[in-house]
Amino acid sequence: MKKNIWIIVIALFLGGFLYAQDSGLGFNMDLGLGVSSFTDPTTGELTTWQNLRLQPDLSLGKFGIGLDLTINYRFSDASGNSGFSIREEDWVPSTTLGTSFLDLYLPIFRYIRYGTKGEPLFVKLGSIDDATVGNGFIIGNYSNSLFMPQRRIVGLSLDFDAMLFDFPYLGIETFVSNLAAFNLIGARLYTRPLAWTGVPIIETAQFGVTVAADLNPFYYEEQDFKELRVSEPTATNAYSSFWGDTTNDSDASNNNGTESVVIGGIDIRVPILNTDIISLATFTDLVLQRSNPGWMIGAGGRLLKVMNFGAQIRVLGENFIPVYFDQSYDLYRSKKWEVYNGFASTPSYAGWFATLGMFLADGLFTFDASIEGSFSNPDNNPQLDPVLRGKLFVSPDLLAGFSIMGSYEKRAIDSWSDFISAEDSVIGAGIGYKTGPAQINLIYDIRYNPNSGTGQNWESTSRIETTISF
Repeated sequence: MKKNIWIIVIALFLGGFLYAQDSGLGFNMDLGLGVSSFTDPTTGELTTWQNLRLQPDLSLGKFGIGLDLTINYRFSDASGNSGFSIREEDWVPSTTLGTSFLDLYLPIFRYIRYGTKGEPLFVKLGSIDDATVGNGFIIGNYSNSLFMPQRRIVGLSLDFDAMLFDFPYLGIETFVSNLAAFNLIGARLYTRPLAWTGVPIIETAQFGVTVAADLNPFYYEEQDFKELRVSEPTATNAYSSFWGDTTNDSDASNNNGTESVVIGGIDIRVPILNTDIISLATFTDLVLQRSNPGWMIGAGGRLLKVMNFGAQIRVLGENFIPVYFDQSYDLYRSKKWEVYNGFASTPSYAGWFATLGMFLADGLFTFDASIEGSFSNPDNNPQLDPVLRGKLFVSPDLLAGFSIMGSYEKRAIDSWSDFISAEDSVIGAGIGYKTGPAQINLIYDIRYNPNSGTGQNWESTSRIETTISF
């Protein structure tokens, strides 16, 4: 039976490939072999599995779909006994581990997309590394892929602008971080009320209202705690008091705080220039986190179609966190929840933000960096120290077959030495080599997780991937 299933799967992929060639569709298939390490939920030990990965991609105009069928397997168990086995946690839902059918099977869809961000119709489903809603002062560059490869999360970005039907007055942006759990959600409704004037600049001005909410800020900590309790039934977690001693309760309201986080704001965005040489827009946001206000005014755009730039001035009230749902939010959910509810505090301050990025056509080279901080910090408060974020990708087509991937986020920068300190940082690095249709990647990730239930704040993963494209 298993043999017949594999014959059918291969036949379908080959059939899709042949059809694509004949019909003018874009089709690509990556066949990958690699090795990955996972924490055994029963013993708590790190175990190594071989993996086979099929990643077909199909594109037609602005539409594209990519699948990810990965099988982790091994030919012997932890005791050295021979016998073929497949990692059960990838396929069988478990109430003990807190995994549902959607948790396991939605990630088969690596992505589904239509259009690009900024077009009248944009849809992206799957792993999302740069989710931004509006001017990004509430949701900005959020990533739902921090826990890969152990946990692939499927999110959804959906934008619609009525300009698609020559009605430039209304539009909406929406985002869901995890379709299986449906916890972090956000939407922005905007209008161009002066579009009827036909006056340049004024006619394109946008007025928007954004609401974003995390309905379960402790979702991933609860998942990690459940896994930990399987191997260590008496284990405790720094935040376990929020859901008691069981693995099935989650009640942050016992601590007199609101379990959900709800943030709302209004914004204005005015495009000023839009030429092949430079595009430029100004924008401002006024946001409330509970009763804590924050305000921002800034400008940003693109130069020569190869460089992004932006700058902001920020005035933030006490316990206000700018870009609450940012790139590393999933690692700092409960820390931010404490500030949101007043269990921890941040001072009010006036600050700044700057970003710069470079990119080449066809994805040959991409670099993005941003830094933010306060204008003054007389008390040397680490919460007001600068935060640096950056991403880098160099394609093998640009570097003689070698590819480079890197990401870095560093918080609480107080001195030059902090730039090379791994504490309070999230680091990712990878190097690959491509020859003909084959590519080999060595990928290493290390992150500082302040909410680890094991007492070890450092979490690292490494893997080797071999991919053959045809």
